[in-house]
Amino acid sequence: MKQICPVHRFSYNGKKCPFCEQERLDKLAQRYVVVDKSDVVGNVNIQEHYNNPITEDDLKKLTDKFNVKKK
Repeated sequence: MKQICPVHRFSYNGKKCPFCEQERLDKLAQRYVVVDKSDVVGNVNIQEHYNNPITEDDLKKLTDKFNVKKK
């Protein structure tokens, strides 16, 4: 007996809609499959980002910024 998927409005035989099942598998693949993408270019160069050493002035700025109690 054919059933109609309420999401895709597709008539199918069986227990699960093939489109819903494919979407479920795609989401699982995105979550758990590890793909090595060495050709991906980011907007931050890691080597340039961490070249500057941390100074006392930097630490002072951070303590001034985060040690403030809000009322």
